[in-house]
Amino acid sequence: MKDLKRWSLGWLGICLCCTILVGQHAGRLVDLHYDNEPLGQVLMDISKRYAVRFSYSTNFVPINKQINVHANQVPLTKGLDLIFENTKVIYAYMGEQYVLKIDPNKELMVYIPKRSIRIPRLQPKKLSVTRKRINDIPRPRPGFVPVNPLKRIVVRKVPGGGDQFFAIDRNLMTFIPLEEYNKQLDDTRIAQISLFSFVGSNAKKSAKMTNNVSFNLLWGTNGGVRGLEVGGLVNSIRNDVKGVQVAGLGNYVGGEVIGTQFGGLFNVSQGIVGGVQIGGLFNTAGGGDAAQLAGLFNIAGAEYSGIQAAGLFNVTGKGDNVVQLSGLYNTSGGEVTAQVSGLFNVAGNVSYGQISGLLNVGKRVDGFQIGLINVSDTISGMPIGLLNIVRNGYNRFEMGSGEVLFFNVGAKLGAYSFYNIFNVGAQWEEQVDNSGPEPETTTALYWSLGYGIGTAFRLGGPWLLNVELQSHHVNEGKFWTTTLNQLNQFKLLFSVRVGRTAAFYAGPVANVMVSKLYDPETGLYGSNIMPYTMYDETNNNTNVKGWIGFNVGVRL
Repeated sequence: MKDLKRWSLGWLGICLCCTILVGQHAGRLVDLHYDNEPLGQVLMDISKRYAVRFSYSTNFVPINKQINVHANQVPLTKGLDLIFENTKVIYAYMGEQYVLKIDPNKELMVYIPKRSIRIPRLQPKKLSVTRKRINDIPRPRPGFVPVNPLKRIVVRKVPGGGDQFFAIDRNLMTFIPLEEYNKQLDDTRIAQISLFSFVGSNAKKSAKMTNNVSFNLLWGTNGGVRGLEVGGLVNSIRNDVKGVQVAGLGNYVGGEVIGTQFGGLFNVSQGIVGGVQIGGLFNTAGGGDAAQLAGLFNIAGAEYSGIQAAGLFNVTGKGDNVVQLSGLYNTSGGEVTAQVSGLFNVAGNVSYGQISGLLNVGKRVDGFQIGLINVSDTISGMPIGLLNIVRNGYNRFEMGSGEVLFFNVGAKLGAYSFYNIFNVGAQWEEQVDNSGPEPETTTALYWSLGYGIGTAFRLGGPWLLNVELQSHHVNEGKFWTTTLNQLNQFKLLFSVRVGRTAAFYAGPVANVMVSKLYDPETGLYGSNIMPYTMYDETNNNTNVKGWIGFNVGVRL
């Protein structure tokens, strides 16, 4: 019995100590100041500054989620609550580390119409506010903090404790108490019919009524739709739409759309869109997860994911896994899956690829880029273009020599998988002129301008193999030779790195010279800058010579 008591007291003491240690760790005061920082960077910063360990899977935890938190001297757990407030992430302290996982049932700190149980019902005082939309205010007025800008909810701290919540009325451009906003959403009718705005079955209450079915012969205004709305010209909704909207000209929604919008010319949603927007000319949305199809352009702000297809251009704010297809250009301030356009694409991170006729710009590209000019920070796939600029890619400067071009300098830009080569070379030789009374010796200078492509294979350690194709226009007899005089080369260059930035290279070169130069003294076609030939043939005033040479040099 005594042993049992000792065993129980021992385990109780261990548990008590662990509880105290966890409490001390969780109660540590921290300072958190982050503006639009990725969640992954925030966790790394906290780990470094406060020696806190986190365990999580990047496949589930949204490490690219933008975090906005400002707090001074708050307990660590309170700080974590603020960081994960608008995510599905939950945490638990286990084994001297915080284990993060996703809880799909976690309630976010955002406004949910009709069942906003987390929002206290306090009677606010009358406020004098600037008549601006929340999305037009880059920084909230002192005392007001956006809870969910897409749904137009702000909160103000009450002196002495507590919060007051307000909704932004987009039509009146003022703050109204949240309770009144809830009542407007709850005032629902089965159906209405109208001729013009406020000329219909709901009369003056049209802007406050939510209808299950709405028919507007010409132009209608309603508080909301939860079902179907059909308009001959324009449908105008003050709050939200959950269902289908069809209009001859266009649809305007002041809140969010969960469903489908068909507009002969346009569809506009000030809030998020979850569904489909199809407009003859254009579609705009505050954000969401949707498909936008338009004849001219699509614009989506805030966080948007889905598909955009338009005849001219597509624009997203903080895109996330967006596919954009357009005739002219696509831009996204966030991550895209793929972009295809006629002129240019601009995005943050790219998970699949970009294709354009002129320019592609991305940060981290986990795929390919195909365009005349490709620009990225890093790329895991292949950039295919006339000029590839990869900030953290394969960028080298080299000086070398060969049996034809005694001295050449070149720049290689791109990635290991595919890079561009820009090259300038020169050859010189002494020539004797015996036409005068005494022989005269002169130095003849030939120079070339070349371009090529290549790929680099890592062979292990400091060794590298470059496989390259280059073509050089060789100028002979004058500064610029207008006649065809092209040196084409296939190179296999082995290099070994010495130090951090330098490498020596050498390897064989297969040369093919195609020339239409004509020597009137000999009556022969072709260039004679090569030391020897293995193949020499002239057809239709075009001479082709072939031989094997070499290249050696240093690369930086």
